[in-house]
Amino acid sequence: MKKALLLVLIIATALFAQQMEQLKLNIGSMLVTNFETEVQYSNSNIPIGIVINTKDQLGMESDNAAFYLSGYYRFNHKHALGFSYYDIKSNGNILHLSKDIPWGNNTIKAGAKVDSYFNMGVYKLNYLYSFYHNDDIELQLSAGLHVTRVRTGLHAFGSIQDSNGTISTAEDYASNTSTTLPLPVVGFNGRYEILTQKLSVLYSSEFFVLKIGDYKGSFIQNSLGVEYRFMQNLAAGLAFNASEIYIETTKDDNKLKIQNNLGGFLLNLSYYY
Repeated sequence: MKKALLLVLIIATALFAQQMEQLKLNIGSMLVTNFETEVQYSNSNIPIGIVINTKDQLGMESDNAAFYLSGYYRFNHKHALGFSYYDIKSNGNILHLSKDIPWGNNTIKAGAKVDSYFNMGVYKLNYLYSFYHNDDIELQLSAGLHVTRVRTGLHAFGSIQDSNGTISTAEDYASNTSTTLPLPVVGFNGRYEILTQKLSVLYSSEFFVLKIGDYKGSFIQNSLGVEYRFMQNLAAGLAFNASEIYIETTKDDNKLKIQNNLGGFLLNLSYYY
């Protein structure tokens, strides 16, 4: 009897493992509905710097859509490795700057023509542990590395004041800076199948705060969506994603602070194997 029960258990486990796809790839686009960025790039000796809202003061507008890639690979029904990537670009053009803007060791005076950009790439790799799983529900804990790569800069033509207070007119001034901030993140994922192997509700949440030397950062992200599997190996998904990233670091004796709020809809096609 015991051998029979053990055999049934082994067969059931094997069948369950076969039903679980090892690989999932999501390819799609993020339709950006909110992209608010505040930047401070000033001399680190100045205790209080002026924060620049890139949309209000530099006229920056982000891409309406951004390429998005994510997925996971299951080692077994409890352990998996997940990843994601997206890159968002924004550009601005102001013909007559409304007020002075400090940038690095200089100040761009009101009236200048300014072209600017802010690009943000996000890469994530994390380990997923499925602590509860049945036919309809899967709950996971995650831990991994979230890497944010930021590139920002501007090109101004007009009056520029240097660190000594000297103002030069008709000056052609360009300045760029970039930083990469890796943040360990922890999170939670949930999946509930409304219709088995057809329609599912997906939720994920990640967060972390870190301070090491000159680097300080925080990250919060939440996502809620649905997925419909219209073929055995193919599904379509729609989710709303909201995230907030804060970065503070010192580069070339200048303090760089960035706070970004991102919101948008993720439309993707999923492949299961």
